[in-house]
Amino acid sequence: NEKYQKKDTSLKQINLIKNNFNTLIKIKKDLKKLTFKQELLENILPILEKNRKEYIDNILSSIAEEAEELYLKIHPNEQLGNLLLSLSPNKQSSLNFTGKFQNTENIPPQAYYSDSHLDTLGVCIFLSLAKYFNNEIIVLDDVLTSVDQPHMSRFIDMLCEESKNFSQIFIATHYRPWKEQYKFHRKSSAHVQLLELAPWSIDNGIRIDKTKLSLEELIKLQNTTPFPRESIISKSGLMLESLLDHISLLYKLPMPRKPSPHYTLGELFNSFSSDFKKKLKVKKISADQEKEFELEKIINKLQDIAWIRNIIASHWNEDGMHYSDSDVLYFSKNVLEFAKLLICDNCKSLPTKKKNNEWVCYCETSKLISE
Repeated sequence: NEKYQKKDTSLKQINLIKNNFNTLIKIKKDLKKLTFKQELLENILPILEKNRKEYIDNILSSIAEEAEELYLKIHPNEQLGNLLLSLSPNKQSSLNFTGKFQNTENIPPQAYYSDSHLDTLGVCIFLSLAKYFNNEIIVLDDVLTSVDQPHMSRFIDMLCEESKNFSQIFIATHYRPWKEQYKFHRKSSAHVQLLELAPWSIDNGIRIDKTKLSLEELIKLQNTTPFPRESIISKSGLMLESLLDHISLLYKLPMPRKPSPHYTLGELFNSFSSDFKKKLKVKKISADQEKEFELEKIINKLQDIAWIRNIIASHWNEDGMHYSDSDVLYFSKNVLEFAKLLICDNCKSLPTKKKNNEWVCYCETSKLISE
């Protein structure tokens, strides 16, 4: 029995050695094949990298001009000058770009341009690439936090102009003035939907509220039951201030100098001289006709009844209780009439662009003139 066990052990060892030997032979054969493939791939890799780099460099070269055109819409008269884009030959996920600075060619912008200039250039390159590849949906998450208000305003205009090249553009931002520009029709808002995240909680989860444009909001309030008189007066007064402020800025009307440029309705109305009000008109252009509307009458009417805003909605005032809901609605409807005259029916924007001594809306079918 012991002898049998020794034989069995020896046999197992022989089989193990045999299996290991066969495995070794197989590994050597596999190694030979893999070594051949490795050498083949090592020969192919430089060719592949070269072709891929040339392919991407050709794309970057083809979008460079458009990227600079977009950049100039944000930074007028600040040409980059022969913008060159290329992949870094020795780094992964690295982009080289050079331009012209003070008549010197091939200057890396990182050395001379501010963070805001570099941020805007990066977004312009991104948009140019997205257009090249026909990406239909664009998502911009908290972009351009480093730029000032004038550059942000031009960036918003540029996005509006470029939106025709995409199915949708999603913009997530903490920068509230961006939303307010759309809400108060300082920018074209015809195709804009404003969504706001409400505070998150375990019980309610993520909640999204749809923000109405100021024009829509006022129309809804006027038809709400029970009649929200304080809300209507407050919203109407805010819209009226926004409209008067916009006109005063466009025409540089004389205003009292203040440390902070916050003005009351009275101060805004007082900046409108009698002569200016007589000249101020709106021209609405459609496919088959042009209509001109004088603004003097509605401005004078609003100036005469603007006091109701302060009495009812700005402060606690017992006198405000004596005025009826009809008085409130009369004020609000006149503000709405004024707003509808100024805001374009098509693009839903106020006149903000100067063209031939006139202020025109985004689509140029509504004009504000003073002559």
